[in-house]
Amino acid sequence: MAGAGLVLIAGAACASPEAASPPPASGPVASQPGTTIPEQPPVQKPSPKPGAQPPPSKVGKPVPPQQLDANALPAGFPRDVAVGPDGKTVIVRAEEGGCGHATVEPKEQTPQRVVLNLVETTAQTHKMCTMDIRYPVVSTQLADQLGDRKLVLTSEHRKQ
Repeated sequence: MAGAGLVLIAGAACASPEAASPPPASGPVASQPGTTIPEQPPVQKPSPKPGAQPPPSKVGKPVPPQQLDANALPAGFPRDVAVGPDGKTVIVRAEEGGCGHATVEPKEQTPQRVVLNLVETTAQTHKMCTMDIRYPVVSTQLADQLGDRKLVLTSEHRKQ
């Protein structure tokens, strides 16, 4: 009988109106007449991941839009390109995912234009790969300074 009484008391406590009250709204809340609970400070965004790469435009001089031809890249592919202080290093934001690894390689270098190929190489393994997409910064060296030459970007996927 005593056990049944404890169950009834516990059940009554769980059904009390105080237990069913909604969570407080944001901002100062009155807990009792004449008192307030201070508002919580805003949550700060986490800092960038350690080792995160700065965008090409922060590392070198951005390639002007009129000098860049990225029409061969898939829709949504990054188009962030810069030239290093030496004028020969081209720094590009690439795209890779899952088990892929992004690189950039010069495909053509003429007095009029430079064609860079953004390559995502995927190893042929029998393991599961994540479905995430990453945007690493990759770079390559040109034979001569880019200068005013047109910079054309292409992309391809390769299996290893």
